Amino acid sequence: MRFSVKLVLICEAIFIALTVVISATIGTMAYEETRQGAIEGYIYEAGNILNNINLYLSEQNSFADSATGIVDIFSKDGLAIEVYDAKMHRLAANTEGLEKIKRPELKAALRNSGRQTFVLRRDSRGRYLAFFSQNLEREDESLLITVVKDISDLDVQRRATYVVAGQALVVGSIVVAVLIWLVTSFLTRPIRALNRASARIASGDYSERVPVSTQDEFGDLAQSFNIMAAAVEDNIAELEERNEAQSQMMDNLTHELRTRNQPIIGYADLLQRMPYDEATFTKGLGYIYSEGQRMLNLNKTLVDLTYTRHGAIVFETVDFLPIARDVCSLINLRAEEKGVSVFLCEAPLTMDVAPELMRSLLTNLLDNALKATPAGGRIALYAEAVGDRINIVVKDTGKGMTTDQLSKITEPFYQVERSRNRSDDPFAGLGLGLAIVKQIVDKHHGSIRFESALNQGTKVCVLLPRHQVPATKGEILPDDK
Repeated sequence: MRFSVKLVLICEAIFIALTVVISATIGTMAYEETRQGAIEGYIYEAGNILNNINLYLSEQNSFADSATGIVDIFSKDGLAIEVYDAKMHRLAANTEGLEKIKRPELKAALRNSGRQTFVLRRDSRGRYLAFFSQNLEREDESLLITVVKDISDLDVQRRATYVVAGQALVVGSIVVAVLIWLVTSFLTRPIRALNRASARIASGDYSERVPVSTQDEFGDLAQSFNIMAAAVEDNIAELEERNEAQSQMMDNLTHELRTRNQPIIGYADLLQRMPYDEATFTKGLGYIYSEGQRMLNLNKTLVDLTYTRHGAIVFETVDFLPIARDVCSLINLRAEEKGVSVFLCEAPLTMDVAPELMRSLLTNLLDNALKATPAGGRIALYAEAVGDRINIVVKDTGKGMTTDQLSKITEPFYQVERSRNRSDDPFAGLGLGLAIVKQIVDKHHGSIRFESALNQGTKVCVLLPRHQVPATKGEILPDDK
């Protein structure tokens, strides 16, 4: 059931209840006032008749012989007069419609001899009757006189009052229902607008907004809804962008894996089918080895990327220099073959890091520098304390980058050199190295900055906190969201 219908029904119920109570109260008060006035008038009239009868009997010799005269003399329209003896035998009456038995008013008059009694009751035919009675006694004679008036008209008046009240109640209920419906329709208009907007957002239209037309609570609600809708739209757009990026990443990975597997399988199949030739066999094994190295490097890169993105890390207080030495010794093997010099400026520094992630960070930075540095070039690695932070610098004399290239350098799969011919470098990357570096830096609550110029080289500065707060040695941090 809709809110507007519920509100109408509730208000209608309250209106009807109040109207019934008020109408019943007013009607009862009006009826009782009318009834009381009518009874008082009858009592006054009947009392006068009984007093006059008493005077009339004082002039008569016999009560019994006066019964018919009483009825004839004092009869009036609308009044019934009955005369009984002491044994409740009716002697005279101007009506035959009254009951002859079960007369409580007569018994009350006999009990109160000489006093006038007043009794109201209904007879067997449903008539509402008023009885004014008196037992008149003289020596050994007595007469029981009763004056009766039919006041059933008062009941008719009461019923008419209730009918009019009922009709007014029906009309009033209809009018109130219409008014309440109009008011609720006006008040619930903003709610209906919110409902429609919610339905459109649920169906995928995240641009839907609700007009803010009032300065009341509904206006505040509409404004809050619009803020929420805008946030949802932004989040959905961000998720779509992430999904698109992930989809692109998967496409690139699939392509890379397929591209690198096919030559390996092809050479292996060729070596199996062709007659043994040492030169060809050596060349084939060398190609298979180089492509295997590329596959191994790709696997490590993907593991690092997944780990830094989703894994929890453990910070340890370590000496930076041994890690840097190990990484430089590995890079030197390839750098010597290429004719590039690698320099490590040794300075003892301690810092809170995840050791394996720090190895991956340095490896990727030096590897990227080696790819960009031609024969005869130089690569330098050093670290220095800057207040409560450590500045790690990798500087090369390579090809450098443009401003546009610098803006995209940390994006996954972005490569400055797009050439697919990697036969001269078995360790050619996928453009994931600096993306991994960026994630590692974020995990360490640091920052990274690039400085580069074409044909002059590139400088990478990684600024990390010396001490992780609130992290301590051995503390596992949850994945950053």
